[in-house]
This record gives sequence, structure tokens and C-alpha cells, in this order.
Amino acid sequence: MDLTTKTCVIQYVNAKGDSFIYPVPWYDVETFGFEKKVLIPWCIQGAATEAAGIVKFAIRFYSIDINRKITYDLNTLVAQGRVLKGQEGEFENFSESSITLDNSLLELIQELEQAKNDGLLALYWVDV
Repeated sequence: MDLTTKTCVIQYVNAKGDSFIYPVPWYDVETFGFEKKVLIPWCIQGAATEAAGIVKFAIRFYSIDINRKITYDLNTLVAQGRVLKGQEGEFENFSESSITLDNSLLELIQELEQAKNDGLLALYWVDV
């Protein structure tokens, strides 16, 4: 199965015990393509780093058909990482909200992914 054809989210629980998801915006198939490896970006910030401690996460690949039924669903085993106490200061705060990962949210994320793949979310600019 080519997982890069599926929608991907990272499901995680921060050190405070709050659950979140991070929709993976793209896959890097070029950097280690000759080794048949894919890099999955995760901008670890906001809710994930809200408190020092252990962050548990799993990666989920899925697809949903036109009848809103999940046709493919692969979850990795849970892994964990440690968030250390950072420097206090005036930094821009990117807010994330606690959400439940249900079928309607999965469908929305997949539709955005499909629009991106179809070129409907392409970014164009002209250098002047």
C-alpha cells in the first residue's frame, strides 16, 4: 500500500493528558526516496508543548469512500517523546483545540487532502 495516497493525521496526548490531532500537510518522498522511505512532518508546538513531560502519539493513515465509510485505516503503535521545560517569554501562540477524531472530521481532512492533490489549493505567485 502506498501510504502517501492516504490521508494522514498524528493523534497525540500531551503531558497534561489532553488529546489532539495534527493533520499532516504533506509527505517528503524525495529526501530518502532511494531508500523507499517517507518523511512525515510534524510541527511540534502549541498544545503538544504546553507542559513539560511525556507526549504519547500514533500516526494514522486512512481513506473514506463516498458513502462516508472508512475503506482503509492503519494506526501505528503508540510512541512517546519527552517535552522539556522551555524558556519563558513573549512568543507568538498558535492555538489548538481539543477535538474528538470522529468520521465527520476524518472526512473533512480527507476532502482537504484531495483538494490539495487535485491542485485546487495550489499556490501561485508572480515575481515582479
